[in-house]
Amino acid sequence: MKKQKKRTKKYSPLKSWDAEIRLSMRDVVVLFITGQSACTLVDYKTRQLIEVSEFKYSAIAKMKHNWSIYLAAFGYSPFTKENIMKGDLIVTDSKYYQHELTDYLNDKHDEINKRINPNHFIGSGWFASPRGKDFSEHDAYEFFKAFGAFNRYRDPETGLVYETDIPGHPPSNAALSSGQPLPDTGNSSDRSVA
Repeated sequence: MKKQKKRTKKYSPLKSWDAEIRLSMRDVVVLFITGQSACTLVDYKTRQLIEVSEFKYSAIAKMKHNWSIYLAAFGYSPFTKENIMKGDLIVTDSKYYQHELTDYLNDKHDEINKRINPNHFIGSGWFASPRGKDFSEHDAYEFFKAFGAFNRYRDPETGLVYETDIPGHPPSNAALSSGQPLPDTGNSSDRSVA
């Protein structure tokens, strides 16, 4: 009886590159909160900002992923003195490019923003993992809070939203009179990674 030769697996540079990218994106999330000028990359576990390199950008924007996206709207109740967050976790069942989800996510975020009393609404935001992770509402709240999502004050007379050091408390009178309100606090899900 002749011994059969063991077949070796062929090396695939594409599969190797794909595996390297997936490993490098293990704890990376893309984060956007209204008032920011652009999206940021964050290590979800350590809460540290990550520099956006060409490699990271390509890994996110130019590859399909099984995305998990947490969309949220933020509010502050002056009556209960509590932060309010309404949100949904969306996990894709197949792989998508980031730009393929934009329209769907914009519509979904508009729905979520409407769940907060307009008089309490202070902003919205989202974070997305290209690894299809599951995030609890509590974890999402703590994550957004760590990046200042609730450090906002809504002027009851004008309805304008300002950044502040203490959630729900107005900035100093000088800062309020000279400070600029935050830009559009409505739909934020149309922000791309670039």
